[in-house]
Amino acid sequence: MSVQAIAWALRQKVGSTGGKCLLLALANYADEEGTCFPGQERLADETDQSVDSVQRRLKDLEALGLISRERRGGHGDGRSS
Repeated sequence: MSVQAIAWALRQKVGSTGGKCLLLALANYADEEGTCFPGQERLADETDQSVDSVQRRLKDLEALGLISRERRGGHGDGRSS
């Protein structure tokens, strides 16, 4: 957990409560460099949202420049976290 990342997330204007909650969940997983790899199902469970909502909110956060995403190789279906 990165206290600095959580403090940063709290200061951001996201535009929706679901997006803010997701940003805080991501910040909770962030390491010292701000990197994290929680799965979308885990994020959905922890933020009381559907996986589809998490996917939309991730796109929104990326469009706002608050996060950047990098595709990681998965096992079999090409997906990971």
